[in-house]
Amino acid sequence: MKNRIKKWELALLLARVPDLVPCHPSLEQYTTPAEIAADVLFIVLQREGLAGRHVVDLGSGTGRLAIGCALLGASRVVGVEIESRFVYAAREAARSLKASVEFVHGDIACIRGKFDLVVQNPPFGVRRKGADRRFLNKAFSLSNIVYSIHKSDNKIRQLIKQFAAKRGFKSVIVKSYSFPIPYSLPQHVKTVHRVRVDLWRFQYD
Repeated sequence: MKNRIKKWELALLLARVPDLVPCHPSLEQYTTPAEIAADVLFIVLQREGLAGRHVVDLGSGTGRLAIGCALLGASRVVGVEIESRFVYAAREAARSLKASVEFVHGDIACIRGKFDLVVQNPPFGVRRKGADRRFLNKAFSLSNIVYSIHKSDNKIRQLIKQFAAKRGFKSVIVKSYSFPIPYSLPQHVKTVHRVRVDLWRFQYD
């Protein structure tokens, strides 16, 4: 069935999924803004199709990307999140939006199997070096096609490209965004800090 949700409608729906303040700064849990989440998911929809697809979101937070995949027609969506408060909020949001998503409370290591797609916004790896690559490595073990959001920086771009190539994945930056991070942690000094991020597409070669 042809998807009938427009991108702006999806953004409005995803805006109903709550933002929560992270408890652990080292986890770098930054909620994907609704407008960016909707744009990312429409890119995935147009390039890969989502109808009937099995999708996993690693570090799903309160569930915007996972819920969006379900609303756009994915037949099975799994979200994995280590923070119990976020999992509870995600389940409540999915129920409210009538989106069928299985939210798993646990570390990303607990997920096994194969999926058609991974769509994720992992930690940027600023406070915990290599955290972003741990998520990528897990994503590569779960699917041949991965969409992942990472901090935009020339050095980081080279590291990611090399990391993916060593694991047999071709990589391309699909789009860049100005990603707002609201004041939520003790080290923050601005009401909103904006970070440039890249949306990457990886495909097993």
